[in-house]
Amino acid sequence: MDRTRRFAAGWLVAAVLGVSALNGCTLFGGGDDIADDKPPQIEVGGNGRVKDSIATYTAESGSYKVTMDVIALKRYDDVVRLVFAVTPQSKGGSDPLPSDAFSSETLGNDVTGVYLLDTDNMRKYPVLSGGKECVCSNELDDFPLDQPTALYADYPAPPDSVESMTVVFKNVGPLPGVEVSA
Repeated sequence: MDRTRRFAAGWLVAAVLGVSALNGCTLFGGGDDIADDKPPQIEVGGNGRVKDSIATYTAESGSYKVTMDVIALKRYDDVVRLVFAVTPQSKGGSDPLPSDAFSSETLGNDVTGVYLLDTDNMRKYPVLSGGKECVCSNELDDFPLDQPTALYADYPAPPDSVESMTVVFKNVGPLPGVEVSA
């Protein structure tokens, strides 16, 4: 496919995904091995930790200690979906983590500030968007303390040869070596 067609196809995918996100659904509806239009679900163990996490990162962020659990980084044809959970803990206060903590916008309430890095090919992958809405968790409330919140974001898929990526969480930091599953 020539460059112009790939560019147009990429915009078409982004536009369709954006309209789907605005309607509260995705293109992934269906079987057990494909994400559906429901919010991501997580299971929490008796110890309060997220079960089935494939990668975990904890860091200090302002007056919080924040744990990020990656549940999945899965390829769906031309799209990669990141499913993750955030669990903030206060270092003294009782205020929840603000909803804009992972947004690229200053008062945003989404996760557009979370991006993927393909360090082998030196490429950054931002969250897909359609118009003004991201194809990601949005219209978020503040994150409650000591309780995991499930989130997701869709990205353009890297080349098939990419087996792992670095997930960069705004205000928390990078989590390298997250496996991309098929």
